[in-house]
Amino acid sequence: MLNTNEILETLRMIDEEKLDVRTITMGISLFSCVSDDTRRLCDNIYDRITCKAERLVKVGEDIEKEYGVPIVNKRIAVTPAALITGKCDPLSVAHALDRAAKETGVNFLGGYSALVQKGFTSGDRRLLAAIPQRAADGGATVSDYAGMTREEIQAELDRQVADSMMTVTVSPRAFVHEEGWVELALANDARNKVQQRFTLVQEGKAVYESGIVAPGRELSSFEVKGLAPGKATVLVQGVDAETGSAAGSSANVEIEVVKAPDGQEL
Repeated sequence: MLNTNEILETLRMIDEEKLDVRTITMGISLFSCVSDDTRRLCDNIYDRITCKAERLVKVGEDIEKEYGVPIVNKRIAVTPAALITGKCDPLSVAHALDRAAKETGVNFLGGYSALVQKGFTSGDRRLLAAIPQRAADGGATVSDYAGMTREEIQAELDRQVADSMMTVTVSPRAFVHEEGWVELALANDARNKVQQRFTLVQEGKAVYESGIVAPGRELSSFEVKGLAPGKATVLVQGVDAETGSAAGSSANVEIEVVKAPDGQEL
């Protein structure tokens, strides 16, 4: 049994030396939430966290009252987000985690993170690229990259920015042939780190869109319907090699469309 001195000593530790329980943490696996659809993934994450941690804060408060020792933080730790986002939008996942943290009333929710000790996957890079916007939005979700210092994270962000920059190579003039073919040099410079897609637009209408063009490859002629002499614009978009979606830089290049000289062949 506790004697009076032990009880008084405990009270003194709480009042004078600020004894407390720093954190209680609930771990929640999110692997069952995986989906190829961003909205469904986010709904699954929110539902699972709010269901499993519904009483976490209340139980923590009850423990405080029962034992008379304050618990400073009630927190949740989830599966590293990079392992479950796949090709889904990582920023939407961050918002789902924040909504779940707010609903449960916890102080912190950890897990908007990746395990990169052995290198980066494409999912890790997408999540890392979303961290600046995630930080600007605020919230209770804590971002982390296990195995990296802040300086290393910043260096990786800088490298991604450099890799997303690209050289654009588009001829200033396109030659239209009567057969519907167009001569126009479109090239993805071999020094670029990203793939590119070219879209030819005239009077607000896209008349041609290329496939994905890898660095070092080029297009010189292609069939186009509805392209007339005059002004046109080539939209050049960086493309994610894995998903085929827009990524990195983009550029608009104004060109002149002219009728090919008589007798000129492709």
